[in-house]
Amino acid sequence: MSKKYRPFRKFLPLFMIMVAAVALMGTSYALLRTKEYGNAYIMEVGLLQITFEDSETNALNVENAYPMTDEEGLKSKDALEFTIVNTGEFESDYKVTIEETSTNPAFKDVIRYSVNKDDAGYGEVKLLSQDNIISEGNLGVKGKANFKVKVWLAENAGNEYMNKVFTSRVNVGSKQVTGE
Repeated sequence: MSKKYRPFRKFLPLFMIMVAAVALMGTSYALLRTKEYGNAYIMEVGLLQITFEDSETNALNVENAYPMTDEEGLKSKDALEFTIVNTGEFESDYKVTIEETSTNPAFKDVIRYSVNKDDAGYGEVKLLSQDNIISEGNLGVKGKANFKVKVWLAENAGNEYMNKVFTSRVNVGSKQVTGE
């Protein structure tokens, strides 16, 4: 090797250490760890563990849908199922919301949804533009809540929503309750 490339050899170990440090920081995002077990997608955020059953993401999607009545939407077999478990040592308040990620057109005025919490049956049908809160409440230590969410296109949706894809994600926020 020629002498003009030898100074680079002195910096090669330092360069490799910097690359390794950047790679380590990028892959060890401490607040959000994900694991895959079979068909479940598990996320641990702070005190809560969220498990999405039979889904690789926390996405709620409507593809190639046609407008339907609330009765038809509730009879649909498609639902996003997930469980929230408090893995901390204190009880935790939580709030589960839907955030639309679609870009064109805006679907909020024509997306209807309903939630079944802990197999108590599907509750009130909601319009996404009026209420994006799936559930909020409190989980005791080791407490858990199971959810099934169905979404559909409202029967008054116009042609501009046909052959489009509605995408959204489920967000789970929590706050530790320390009993102060």
